Amino acid sequence: MYSVVVALIFLFIILFFVIGIISPKRVFPKNEQNPNRKKVFLSTIVMLILFFIGIALTNKADDSITSNNSTVVTVEQKKEKSNEIVSILSQVPQYEDKVEKSVIYKPWGEQIPPQDAVYWYAISKDNFINERIKIVNFSDGIDWVFWDKIIFSTDQNRWDYEINSFAGQSGGGKSTQIVMGGKYEFLDVPFEKLAPGIKILIEGSNPIIRLQGDKYKFDYVVPDNQIEHLKAGYKVYEDLKATGGMIIDK
Repeated sequence: MYSVVVALIFLFIILFFVIGIISPKRVFPKNEQNPNRKKVFLSTIVMLILFFIGIALTNKADDSITSNNSTVVTVEQKKEKSNEIVSILSQVPQYEDKVEKSVIYKPWGEQIPPQDAVYWYAISKDNFINERIKIVNFSDGIDWVFWDKIIFSTDQNRWDYEINSFAGQSGGGKSTQIVMGGKYEFLDVPFEKLAPGIKILIEGSNPIIRLQGDKYKFDYVVPDNQIEHLKAGYKVYEDLKATGGMIIDK
């Protein structure tokens, strides 16, 4: 409807100009003194200026309304994503750090079990969420893998991640630990660093994480329960991107 009105107004201006150039008396009121082509021309210019100013103001108002609506939708979406994050975190065991004034969501509980696994966990402080991922490699043998490269593999895809640690032992998030009955090799990094690999695992079939060292390697066939756990972690990762890395409680 708006475009029809604009077209009719513009057509009126054009007709006013054309008819006025031919016969100025036909476009002015009868009481107009000395109607002439100069007045027709000036009147047409004034009408065109007012016409385009009107269009500009109308478009600006429409843009403002659209912008406001978009802002409302964006805020609503952020709150929705934030609620999803809270819902997922509520299902993860949590521990309060009274010194750092933070809450740690650790799916493995108090102690990391002596078994191979890949976990995501989160640290909440002042409504900001720091999501991380921990790969655990446990062995009761005498040999170390000292892995410095991770290969995320499925039947459909593959993604490699270089840790760049010192001899596969420390640096880049890598660490080792000897305990009674065995030893651990860990990788602990921000979730976003391994997100492409996690995405491959949760979307593909036959997911395997290869922990590659200079001399040895270890293939961890990711079980279904771990895949479900990683799906939740990836959902949190995506939602945090939408909320700016925080929980929105207002």
